[in-house]
Amino acid sequence: MSKPSGLMSRLPQIRFPSGSWAAMDFQVALPESVQIRFPSGKAFSFDMRSALSGLGCLLVFALFILTFVKTAWVTEDAFITFRVVDNALNGHGLSWNPNERVQAYTHPLWFFLLLAGSAINNQPYYISLFLSYICIVTTLWLALKILRPCGALSFLFLFALLFSKAFIDWMTSGLENPLGYLLITLFLWIWFRKEGNRHHLFLLTFTAGAMYLNRPDAIVLISPALLYAFLTDEHPWRKKIGIVLMGGMGVFAWTLFSLVYYGTPVPNTALAKTATDIPALQYLAQAALTYAHIARTDTVSLILLLAGCLIGFLQSPRRWKALSAGLPVWGIYLCMIGGDYMAGRFFSIPVLFSALLCARALRNYPFRKLGAAVVAAMLIALPQLQFTLFSTLDYRIEGRIYDITDSRGAYYRATGLLRILQNTPGGGGISHRWFLTGKALKDAAPRKGIYTGCVMGMLPYGAGPDFYWIDPLALSNAFLARLPARSGSRVGHYERALPPGYLESVMTEQNHIADPALARLYSDVLLASTGKIFRRERFAAIFRLNTGFHKNAAANYDREAIGLPGLSVATKETHSCHGRKARGYHVDESLRTLSLSRLLGSSYPN
Repeated sequence: MSKPSGLMSRLPQIRFPSGSWAAMDFQVALPESVQIRFPSGKAFSFDMRSALSGLGCLLVFALFILTFVKTAWVTEDAFITFRVVDNALNGHGLSWNPNERVQAYTHPLWFFLLLAGSAINNQPYYISLFLSYICIVTTLWLALKILRPCGALSFLFLFALLFSKAFIDWMTSGLENPLGYLLITLFLWIWFRKEGNRHHLFLLTFTAGAMYLNRPDAIVLISPALLYAFLTDEHPWRKKIGIVLMGGMGVFAWTLFSLVYYGTPVPNTALAKTATDIPALQYLAQAALTYAHIARTDTVSLILLLAGCLIGFLQSPRRWKALSAGLPVWGIYLCMIGGDYMAGRFFSIPVLFSALLCARALRNYPFRKLGAAVVAAMLIALPQLQFTLFSTLDYRIEGRIYDITDSRGAYYRATGLLRILQNTPGGGGISHRWFLTGKALKDAAPRKGIYTGCVMGMLPYGAGPDFYWIDPLALSNAFLARLPARSGSRVGHYERALPPGYLESVMTEQNHIADPALARLYSDVLLASTGKIFRRERFAAIFRLNTGFHKNAAANYDREAIGLPGLSVATKETHSCHGRKARGYHVDESLRTLSLSRLLGSSYPN
């Protein structure tokens, strides 16, 4: 075929390997290699697949970064960690209540990143979002390396994450999920790209250790893969065990530090949510509601999870089956712990894991065989983008479905990044009423006595370190965490009653607890959390606390006595606290109780 003439000759011309030519405004079947010649005579050639892949990568980064900025927010629970960061920077130790060593955070690795960043700029809110951004960008970069060379189906499964409310909601939040995204992607990159490397087992074990330090139960998702890697590694058994021990050195070091410093090898939050004495059937019922919730509100995430389970078992190599097996194992674990009250949080990392498995498995699969079905599914799911890519400044989802809260929908208007930058003078304020109540308490100066309530994030953080708080949900209270929860507690919010004499014990710093068994437990907890670290008596108390010495301490404990002095129990509804609906309370030295609204009067935020 001769070159086009006339007006068409002025357009850039494409020359195909066959020798034929076409102007660029023609629709043609693009080959792998293309040469472009301009009227001036200059010409260059390029690989069309590489060019389209590069454009796809740019589009991935652009869309996810745009979505990140539009949806960035911080949740209530993140302020629990922020308070520990604030106390540490002010010389009060790694504690939630000053100088009371209790690990109120679940994520040591994320905590120390926040602490390091806040030491440079003491703004944990902004530091958490900056760290989240770094984690998300690095996650996307690693994901594209895992999928290289990226086929059309691989890009579709990455773009499917834009439709996943679970994934997008927890890209930020101030919690450890973004770092979890990075670490699970790093694990898969090592699994696929470093196969055959003599350090393969060590790298996998080291990454798994980092995942454990970021959130201990994250290890559940990759446990079958780790077991497979260990069993199939070609090193002798003795050397394999040594490699695993070396890879887990970070975990062993932190566990030892936690045992010595905090008096327990696991976070206090884990004790608070496991030592509840709640029937297993209640956990299973709540877990069923968790699955029903995601099926109703985030179908794309559920489809990705099911696809991730299926894709590995359809592959011939056993190593794929080991990866996919982690998803049902995780699902069983979720049933054992009763699911969660925060929509999507526990699904977010498995959703990313599933999407990457599907994208990797199908990267060379012919688009014509499956692409139409995937595109059609995404078109059907287009309305889901109103919660993610097309989320607005007025984003709000109130109420609960199956007693599960859409956390970003509940908090975005008060803690969303764009909301704060746009609506707050100077872009520095959080407008949630719980945080403002804490600031009002701080401005009013602390009164003698103690404060208590079931809002343990924004309110205590806003009040600052000069206020001592009793946490009836026991996330930050090492004594109450070892007692059974009241019946009818909400999943993740396991309220404890305060034993007779406990309030007097806290106020006087002497043991006034009436029940002898509980008094002994309290003495050991107090010694472990406030005593001099290297005292022999303290190590004896730590030994008793961790070896079942106090397993019958709550035999005579009334778990239903959730009231406060002078306040009778008016309700035991799942969202009540101390049998009331108030935000928080002050109990003075005479054991007189006032709600914070009465205490603050006209300065109490509405």
